[in-house]
Amino acid sequence: MRFHCGFTLLEVLFTLFIFSLFLTGITASQSQILRQVRGEYYYQQALLQAFNMRNYSLANHGNITGYVVRWRENIKNVLPDGEGIVRQESLGDHIVVKWGKAEALSCQHSKAGISGCVVLAV
Repeated sequence: MRFHCGFTLLEVLFTLFIFSLFLTGITASQSQILRQVRGEYYYQQALLQAFNMRNYSLANHGNITGYVVRWRENIKNVLPDGEGIVRQESLGDHIVVKWGKAEALSCQHSKAGISGCVVLAV
């Protein structure tokens, strides 16, 4: 009678199954991290655009009529479904930059993510 010192096919299949579960978990966590990083990138770009409009408004004493068109085009180029809104109110201007599926009218506070908005008061 001979003894075999090796692995059976069942052991190899079980090891491959466990390894595939491990790789699936790594891939899922990596895609979640990439999604969060992309959301933070969008937030930083929107914040940069909002501060750009605020600084332009302050430098030109609120006269932004000629600059708004270029500013909105730049937002559309930088952010997915990006939109820039300047609301002139009695207490001052509110600059809203939104992207993704965020509703600009319901955006009261800044939120980061794949869809979000930045609210800045001048």
